[in-house]
Amino acid sequence: MKRTLLLVDIDGVCRNLEPAMVRIYERLFDEKPHFPIRSWGMDGIFPKLDEPEKFFFIDHAKEIFLESEMMPNCKDCLARISTAFDIKFVTAQLNANRRYTEQWLNNHGLDIYPVEFVDAQADKGLVKGDILLDDGIHNLDAFSTTGRLAVCFNRLYNMSWKGLRVFTWMNFEIFMFYHPEVQKAVALN
Repeated sequence: MKRTLLLVDIDGVCRNLEPAMVRIYERLFDEKPHFPIRSWGMDGIFPKLDEPEKFFFIDHAKEIFLESEMMPNCKDCLARISTAFDIKFVTAQLNANRRYTEQWLNNHGLDIYPVEFVDAQADKGLVKGDILLDDGIHNLDAFSTTGRLAVCFNRLYNMSWKGLRVFTWMNFEIFMFYHPEVQKAVALN
């Protein structure tokens, strides 16, 4: 019997970009952002930025991607989950930033899991796998419409997601071993 493949998003799930974004913004503009981030596009959060995505993910990508912290318990929970499930990271990255993500995974000991990069506009619903853990509603929607299990990693900007949700890595680990929907997904393999 083949093992169930868990697809795990990186940014917003494993890697917490927000503290690095705040640090850079405060350093360069000497003001605090208008937190918390409640929208995917960061609308109104960084008032001195017309294009926050370009500023952070192109102009300051190296610092953002390499110096961001790992979410609490991520590595240990992934290790325990990997005893029963295959794991693959799937993340939308600009080509120029992929090397920073690979280095970040290496620096944090997460390079033992394969990673699949998709284009920023790609549909994660097309990625082969059985379960998706993601923070982007568009990714969760695309994956769940294929009939597979999509689980939301709770963030303030994804509160409108109506499906399954976890709040921490410890919560997700318990979910993976005991939730009936996971057991159904495993049975399909």
